[in-house]
Amino acid sequence: MGAILLAVLARDHLGLVGQGPFWGLCGIAIGWEAFVIWRWWRYVKEAAYKAGKNYEKSDRYQLPPEYADSEDALMAAKRTKKRVTPPPH
Repeated sequence: MGAILLAVLARDHLGLVGQGPFWGLCGIAIGWEAFVIWRWWRYVKEAAYKAGKNYEKSDRYQLPPEYADSEDALMAAKRTKKRVTPPPH
């Protein structure tokens, strides 16, 4: 919500008259905040995916034998999500 605070400060320091320019700045600020959150979420998902692929490729084979056949949780979730169960008849 830092962008909205900047919009408020800009309104006070730029001497914008009326509420129209202020709400325009708030709209831009909210749009920017949404974009930043979206980019952060995509980055987190990509980092988790890369970590899971690395685990599947090499890390799981360094575990003791009883755990070596384990699977990354994200990969397991994607695998079960892809599996489509037919509707009951």
